[in-house]
Amino acid sequence: HMSRTYGVEGFMLYDDELNVNTQMVDLMGLIRDAQDSVGADWRLRGFIKAQLFSEDQAAAMYAAGFRWILVGFESGSPRILENINKRATLEDNNRCLAIARRHGLKVKALMSIGHPGESQETVSATRDWLLEVAPDDFDITIITTYPGTPYYDYAMPFNGQDNTWVYEYEKTGDRLYSQEVNYTQVADYYKGAPGEYRSYVYTDHLSAERLVAMRDWVESSVRKRLNIPDNPSAASVLY
Repeated sequence: HMSRTYGVEGFMLYDDELNVNTQMVDLMGLIRDAQDSVGADWRLRGFIKAQLFSEDQAAAMYAAGFRWILVGFESGSPRILENINKRATLEDNNRCLAIARRHGLKVKALMSIGHPGESQETVSATRDWLLEVAPDDFDITIITTYPGTPYYDYAMPFNGQDNTWVYEYEKTGDRLYSQEVNYTQVADYYKGAPGEYRSYVYTDHLSAERLVAMRDWVESSVRKRLNIPDNPSAASVLY
């Protein structure tokens, strides 16, 4: 699991999903109190888990100065959500978006493709879900295996090849194939600039090249339909 960083008026805060903390509402009150004590009015954004999000949390976040939440919805396909052991269902994700909107919080949907069993149908389901729920912004990346994750730690050599590995999700039998990546030398294993993505994974249904093409299709078509500007942070991601 990887934590993320986010900036607040020149300061860099380092946090994970805020609402994992059972005292999260109280924490929001302390943040509001801190602003009141110094006569400040902060504008913040934070990560939350969809299945844990509540009306009380949303109200407390807005009062504390939060205006954006970022949520790792990952996929619009129930099969993919199962394959990645995602505890949030599509219903949880839809409910999270509805709560956020009722409380004036904008939502950035963090999506990913290239999971075991990924196919044209599952990628299309992700695109269709984004168009249906219309987040305020979104990000879609191609996953890669990374040490410490099941995709990496439980993968086996594929057909005796040293540089290709296969992970199989035992509940469904869906598989993910991955190439060895030297993380000290390869800069685009996590994200690339639009049009410059490279996939180090593939499935039984989609080649690495096809995954890239479909990622670009989702990115361009959803941004066009929802009138969401291109992500300006691509250059800094590569840096």
